[in-house]
Amino acid sequence: MRIILVLTTLALFSYNSFTQGSGRGIIDFSPFLGKWKTSFGAGFMFDEWRKVSDYTIEVRNYTYNPKFNDTIFNDFTLVSAMPDSIVLMPMEKKKDFPKMFKFVGIKDSTYTFKNDSISFPKMIEYKFVDKNKMNVYYSDGPQRKQLLIYYFERVLN
Repeated sequence: MRIILVLTTLALFSYNSFTQGSGRGIIDFSPFLGKWKTSFGAGFMFDEWRKVSDYTIEVRNYTYNPKFNDTIFNDFTLVSAMPDSIVLMPMEKKKDFPKMFKFVGIKDSTYTFKNDSISFPKMIEYKFVDKNKMNVYYSDGPQRKQLLIYYFERVLN
């Protein structure tokens, strides 16, 4: 029910295109699209970025353990254009409402999202090392006293 409510809200209020960026000029999220992989424990973690509409990108996250040939779906995230901003919303299991991270800009190939109202993470940064490598930083803010980093590589078909 929560997911239906969020998706309905997005459909009603998402009239800004990612390419319009709420008056901020062109914001291109196409570098994210596709499948990304990183080592995770005894296996791998995958993020699959898929354009759902002109206003929404869905990210499916799952882990795969080759030893047991086991795949576990973890969660999904929505990146969506809202009337006055672009937001990233991790749709966590067992949560009534998603935490919303507001897109604050791009600098040096790094897309930054913030939510100062929560303890951790306050900031999520996606840095493109090149078109096939992306580092994801979860931190408590610009000082990065608490930091969690994932190193992703694009899965090429």
